[in-house]
Amino acid sequence: MDWHAAFRFAPLPREVECKQIEIVFEGSIKSLVASLIAMILIVGGILLISSTGTPMPGWAWISLAIWASLITAFSIRGILIVRRYLKIKPDLDSTRAWGRRLAINDGLVLGILWGSLGFVVMGLRSEHHVTFAIAALALVTMAGAGSKGPWRPIAVLFVISTTSVFSIALLVQSSANPILAAGFLLYAFTSLAFARQHQHVVRRIIDLNIENEHLLKTARESMLALEEAKMAADQANLAKSRFLAAVSHDLRQPMHAISLYLAYLRSIVSDEVARAAVDKVEGAAGAMEELLSVVLDLSKVSLGAVQPAEKVFDFRRMCEELDLQLAPPAAEKGLELAFSAEHIMLRTDPVLLERIVRNLLLNAIRYTNEGLVRVHATTHNGVAMIHIADTGVGIKLEERERVFEEFYQVNNPERDRTKGMGLGLAIVKQLCQVLGITIRLKSQLGKGTVVRLSVPGVAAPASGLGPDESAQECLPDCLSGATVLVIEDDPLVLDSMELVLASFGCHVLSSTNGAQALERIAAGERVPDIIISDYRLPNGETGIDAVHLVRHRLHESFDIEPMTPAVLITGNTSPEELAHAMHYKLPVLYKPVGGAALRRTLSSLIDAYRRELIS
Repeated sequence: MDWHAAFRFAPLPREVECKQIEIVFEGSIKSLVASLIAMILIVGGILLISSTGTPMPGWAWISLAIWASLITAFSIRGILIVRRYLKIKPDLDSTRAWGRRLAINDGLVLGILWGSLGFVVMGLRSEHHVTFAIAALALVTMAGAGSKGPWRPIAVLFVISTTSVFSIALLVQSSANPILAAGFLLYAFTSLAFARQHQHVVRRIIDLNIENEHLLKTARESMLALEEAKMAADQANLAKSRFLAAVSHDLRQPMHAISLYLAYLRSIVSDEVARAAVDKVEGAAGAMEELLSVVLDLSKVSLGAVQPAEKVFDFRRMCEELDLQLAPPAAEKGLELAFSAEHIMLRTDPVLLERIVRNLLLNAIRYTNEGLVRVHATTHNGVAMIHIADTGVGIKLEERERVFEEFYQVNNPERDRTKGMGLGLAIVKQLCQVLGITIRLKSQLGKGTVVRLSVPGVAAPASGLGPDESAQECLPDCLSGATVLVIEDDPLVLDSMELVLASFGCHVLSSTNGAQALERIAAGERVPDIIISDYRLPNGETGIDAVHLVRHRLHESFDIEPMTPAVLITGNTSPEELAHAMHYKLPVLYKPVGGAALRRTLSSLIDAYRRELIS
């Protein structure tokens, strides 16, 4: 046994020592009550021994009563100290002071009082009393060492004061055996070693609890940091979305005006040289529009702003539409564009899927110099397998993953704009992720490439095919003489819109907001046949608000029924605006809008409106 260790006090961290003191306080009431019970049992034992042997003299009765009274008084005082401590729950600095108070009362004073039992019984000069006192004090000492063991200072005070005073009482009696006193002191060392072992166990438990508390605190801090990081990321994404919306709107505005001015120029220019110049400007504007649209679309997909709108449609009809659109650029390069697709009914977003297939076809046409580009589609286990194959230049093995990166292009270090911008396949990859489409690429250098799309969501086979909704209906010229109400706050866009609509043969009522539109109608100039409104108007007004305002006035003033057709034009492609417009069943055109697209849309809406009036 390491006797030196029993008395060695290594400095303790303040938090650990305060935990030890707290444990002693929490168990002190029970130990003090047990001390009172032990005192009662000892007094009873002494009285029992005296009743069967030599009677106790008067002074012995008085000393025993005084001893019992002092034990009771200081035990009660200890209980009051403990209750006060548990009530106020002091901080770490105050805990040490409270520990010292308890150590003086329970460790030093009560230890001396328990040890003084030796002076009470030694005066009786009865071996039975002495033996009983030694046995009783041994039990009290060991119990005190155990109950006070979690904090060693109070345990050491109690054991040393109890055993030393009792040993002195043994030695001062002429009939006492010094070996008995020495043995009791040896027992004191054993008690201290027991207290130290108890403290070691308690210390280990405290260390584990503190470690767990630190881990929990760290975990809470980590969770808080993660939540803050998530909030920061959400705020950053929100800021990016707002920035993207602002950039989309602000960049599309001038491009929209340019497209309309070019449409107007084309309608008034007859000279071949001038027309060639307009063609070149249109080509440059078209390239700028394509770059703007691609970059903004890629940013929208990256930010998760694109939400698919599922719809059941016939993939073969999508192929027919793509054939009409892409056959001319394929023919210009002498390529054969072939489609081989069954009537496959898909349940997915047709707009996004068409964008994926279109980008893959454009990329195949761009990098194929001779031969063919072919689309083949079949179904297998409820999945549509769409293959886009070409006989182009092929892709090296080490470049097959990189072709889906932004701005990466094969064999275009000079950044030739005629070879694209390197964003088409990046959009394809991200749109495939949005729609849950698996994309695979196989390529052989010099022989061509095959891209396979695995599209889930094959719907039930169509029992019959209706009219081709995607085909463009030949519309009559409904715009000549029509009155168009334009609500647009951008002067440049408003001016270009007036010129283009005038070239269509329309009468134009121009306004910058809903209230001004009502003024133009109230002036009795003309009743509009159709309304064109920008989505964003001054002072928080939207195009939807303006259209409702005008329709309500037309219905009240002219009893117009059904509602006057209207179309919204916006430079913001946010899903929220689109959903808002769809809720009110208003068609939406996204800036920049060319003259042909504007004419086709207006003609379609006016023709449908006039048919409804006739019916």
